[in-house]
Amino acid sequence: MGKMAHSQRLRMMDPHIYDLKNWHFGVTIPMNYGKMKLNRSTDFIAQDSIQNIILNGVPGIGLGGIIDRRLGEYFNLRALPALNFHNRQMIYVFKDREDIVDVESVTLDLPINLKYKSALHKKHVRFYTVAGARIGYDFQSRQEEERGPFKKLVALKTISASYEVGFGFDFYLPFFKFSPEIKMVNTLYNMHSPDEYIYSKGIGSLYPRMFQISFHFE
Repeated sequence: MGKMAHSQRLRMMDPHIYDLKNWHFGVTIPMNYGKMKLNRSTDFIAQDSIQNIILNGVPGIGLGGIIDRRLGEYFNLRALPALNFHNRQMIYVFKDREDIVDVESVTLDLPINLKYKSALHKKHVRFYTVAGARIGYDFQSRQEEERGPFKKLVALKTISASYEVGFGFDFYLPFFKFSPEIKMVNTLYNMHSPDEYIYSKGIGSLYPRMFQISFHFE
């Protein structure tokens, strides 16, 4: 009887007790798919060597932490510092060939989100939404790299600022809370670091965007 009662207590954590704590900490594994919004410059229209620029997304991954502060019964403020690895491809279509330019980034990101969570569903599940902003520092930015006419280089600025919105679910398991989350991240300003050479000259502006699926463990 005692063993059975003990095993029953281990089935699920009590969300009421857990959520009353003022601070929560955890680990997050974000997986991302990055693309960019491109606006062409007047130089692109004037030239005739590049037929088109195609933007492709590439999957990436990261690792980070969770610092969560309870604001009330339904609101939390949270920071999710993370190191993210992501890549975006630009395919330049010429009359006689195609050139691929990889725009790779290794960013240290600090998202600050306001989380609104629903009432409990079936005692151990909550739906929630998040919205907020993030700043990022790109360790692999090529902004200061030497440019040249034959170098396949499109550089992004080192520091970024973005807004983000998303939703997820909190599952209260026996030993931790598991939260899968989906989020859209859009840059607030033009991130293109221009130069006078062919791969960059036809670009008016570049706005990196990211679709992110995260797995939170608290």
